[in-house]
Amino acid sequence: QFDASIDSPWNVGVGGSIGGQLKAAVGDKARASGPFSFVSGPILFFPLVCAFAFNALTYRRQSPWFLTALAAGACILAIPVAISRSLLMAMLITTLCFFVNVLFRPRLFPAGMKTGILVLLGLLVIGATRLYQEASGYLGQRWTEASMSGKGFFANVVDRFLGEISIPWNFFTDVPVFGAGLGVGTSVGAQLLTGKIQYLIAEGEWARIMLESGPLLGLAFIAVRIAIVFIGFNRSLQSLRIRNDLLPMVLWSACVLNILSGQWGPPTSLGFAALGGGLVLAACRPVPRESEPVRRFVEEPAMVGAGSSPPAPSTGGEAASGKPAGPALMPAE
Repeated sequence: QFDASIDSPWNVGVGGSIGGQLKAAVGDKARASGPFSFVSGPILFFPLVCAFAFNALTYRRQSPWFLTALAAGACILAIPVAISRSLLMAMLITTLCFFVNVLFRPRLFPAGMKTGILVLLGLLVIGATRLYQEASGYLGQRWTEASMSGKGFFANVVDRFLGEISIPWNFFTDVPVFGAGLGVGTSVGAQLLTGKIQYLIAEGEWARIMLESGPLLGLAFIAVRIAIVFIGFNRSLQSLRIRNDLLPMVLWSACVLNILSGQWGPPTSLGFAALGGGLVLAACRPVPRESEPVRRFVEEPAMVGAGSSPPAPSTGGEAASGKPAGPALMPAE
């Protein structure tokens, strides 16, 4: 997709439109979207892949080495090929979350440093390829042009996020009680109402929620999303403290922005919010011990000999002692 022209069948957009993919700010390259219909797909997909790759490199017995290598290499190559600042920042957040937690967990520090060395080696190998160097040039030019037109790094990252969550409060008192109606702020809603794909009320997610649903229902929905973020963080932190498991926390960092303020109008973003949040909660569940036999609820009659009393029921063992279920995960030696 990156090597092909913007009008190539490789870059067909939604509905089969030739040249329907986003064009890079410089040059004639398309922002490669992979198997997705839009570049937002890789932005939401690859941070989750990055989280699983970090986990597999730290706890090496959990997935085949070749699958881990392919996943890690794809994450490194996808950043410049997608020509997306959002993907770059999302991958940096996930990577920073992993190494910060490794630094504050002495038992994970050796394996975490080995993972860092492997990632650095992979970056050096893939960074030497023609495709990576050419794509990095386009990404760098796009970042430079965006920085020159705004406030530099602050405008591109911090102000972009803070503005997303602060704009709705500027017109809070002017919004109708029940809003303008669900879907009015989406591009599909605009297409149905006006015949053109545009943003009728607001581009930011929190502003769209407030204007569509009104101040009461809009605030309630925003509060639910904030609560989901805090629940995921709390459970991930417990898994890290009790079971020495990094996966839930790294997965949480990969999907936190999408759950908190991602645009849920497009089904891709909504689907990845549900998928990412579900993966976080699933990863928090303890893994059963491999050496622990499966207990039967009813003993088979053949197990009880003549004249012998049936075995006494289990009293709960670990559950009664208050110890957490499941073993603590140990990093690869």
